[in-house]
Amino acid sequence: MPGVFALRPIEDPLRFEDELELDYPVELLEPLSFLLARLLNDLCARLNTRALSTDEVRLILTLENAPAHQCALRLPVPMADSKTLLKLLQLELSARSPAAPVLKIRWN
Repeated sequence: MPGVFALRPIEDPLRFEDELELDYPVELLEPLSFLLARLLNDLCARLNTRALSTDEVRLILTLENAPAHQCALRLPVPMADSKTLLKLLQLELSARSPAAPVLKIRWN
């Protein structure tokens, strides 16, 4: 039949975003790691329920009286293991620590 077109719905890509506003500023890596672990567990659980994994995690830390601290983990293979992602983020934050206490954590 001439002029017949198949309609294909366009789906927006899935985005897994989350944020946590802290009650008080966090200065040390250990308490920050505890909060990151909680958020990573939630992120990986959401990925696992959809049988997905990720090859990139972008973290944005809102700081007290300083510009935001951003870091991105680009992974060689997709994964959804919160413990591995946490360790990689800890290593990244140890190498490039935030310039001021953290007020908010956001995944993007």
